[in-house]
Amino acid sequence: MATRSISTYRGSTAFLGLGNRALATGLTLVSIWVAATLAVVFAPDMVTGANHEHFQLAMFLVWPLAAVATGMVLLAAGVSRGNAEAVGPWAVYAVLNALAWFGAAIVSVYVTPMVTGTDPTTIPIAAIVAPIFSVLVTAYASIYVAGAATDR
Repeated sequence: MATRSISTYRGSTAFLGLGNRALATGLTLVSIWVAATLAVVFAPDMVTGANHEHFQLAMFLVWPLAAVATGMVLLAAGVSRGNAEAVGPWAVYAVLNALAWFGAAIVSVYVTPMVTGTDPTTIPIAAIVAPIFSVLVTAYASIYVAGAATDR
């Protein structure tokens, strides 16, 4: 029977009894969906046509992109190498995703839309580009945290 001495076990440093991976995953998912909701609710509409019809372009782009990012976060949490509970990679992961998604929400809401034509068509370019950027940041951060080998 293989035994391990008690001195090799580390004490629990987890917050609320959760592991660092679970805590970072939960915080990341909450930040993605809160930021996506803020972007959808407050982003300017695309206004087009002679009757100035309003089309909520952000709603049709942000929800699917947030769902893709959620899948990446859950995949990264399920697939990780080495000591998966090390605080370093997971803290970087949660903070990086929160900054990217809340930054995208702020940009989507406050950047002035493009207005073109004599019958002014308003196109919120930032509401299109910012969530795509956030999904890319989430993808690269997921690759980082899934491959972070912390057994040293």
